[in-house]
Amino acid sequence: MWALFLANTGSVVAGTIMFLLLAAAAIVFVLALRSLGISGDHPWIQRLATRPWRDGRDVLKLGLRHLPEVFIVTPNGALLAPSAVELRMNPGDLASLTEMMDLGLINSSATDVYEDQISAHAVELASAGPAEVSVIGDPAVPAGRYRLRQGRPPGPAHPAAGAADFCGRRTTADLGGAPTVAGLKAAPTAEAGSLTVTEPVQIPLLRLVTRGFTAETRISGARAGRGGAVELRLPEVSTVSRVHASFRFADGQWRITCLGRNGVTLNGAPLAGEQVISDCDYIGWGSQPDAMVSRVEIGWSMALPSHPEP
Repeated sequence: MWALFLANTGSVVAGTIMFLLLAAAAIVFVLALRSLGISGDHPWIQRLATRPWRDGRDVLKLGLRHLPEVFIVTPNGALLAPSAVELRMNPGDLASLTEMMDLGLINSSATDVYEDQISAHAVELASAGPAEVSVIGDPAVPAGRYRLRQGRPPGPAHPAAGAADFCGRRTTADLGGAPTVAGLKAAPTAEAGSLTVTEPVQIPLLRLVTRGFTAETRISGARAGRGGAVELRLPEVSTVSRVHASFRFADGQWRITCLGRNGVTLNGAPLAGEQVISDCDYIGWGSQPDAMVSRVEIGWSMALPSHPEP
């Protein structure tokens, strides 16, 4: 913009003044929008962040080109490649992609591209096991955009039998996602003379898997719903409130409390007050028989911050 003003005015001083005035006007405009309650979560801003000219294939190609952004830089300057990577895109873009190609084939092709990039950069894997790329739908990602992040490392296959899933329950059409980490243990304590030293309490990762889409947090007091200001974003369904439930971590366990008018069920039973949730529990977002269901995953696997598209 400064070069454009300079070319039009023919004066460095005039061009610089016009540029500063434009910058000041932009700052005032942004402050005015925030004073009106229009932030990054507002539908208008989300619509501006979309790239409607891109379909699912375009988003996938763009995301695969930027897979090296998830490489980890060690203190000595070396690079490490996470063994599991999540490429998140808008559910609409993912739906258009899966109409043309099976999701398993998409993940396999993305993994091949990631392995080629690891070899091209001569990078070692950060953990044992094969590399894996998972393409996941995420309502928080605007249409036409993508986000890259480190995912959950692939683990050994669970010896499931029949139609039962890895949680030992029957498979539900609404559920999907990767196997969860095994059960958790309370923080250990050590005796030091007459004093008991307790290790600092860490909050395990809480993940909700809903129709193949995931939302996760380590924040005690996190809220779940379809609104833009919640920590656990759920798909846009009319029976889901903007703020439908809250999750609190206390005494080594995650607990859920219903905040929505349509109610919550836990493993098929209506939720009353605050109740403890465990790995592989099912949460129903509403009291109706066909209410949307989320599977609970609780584990200690760390995730890197998201890498949004430039």
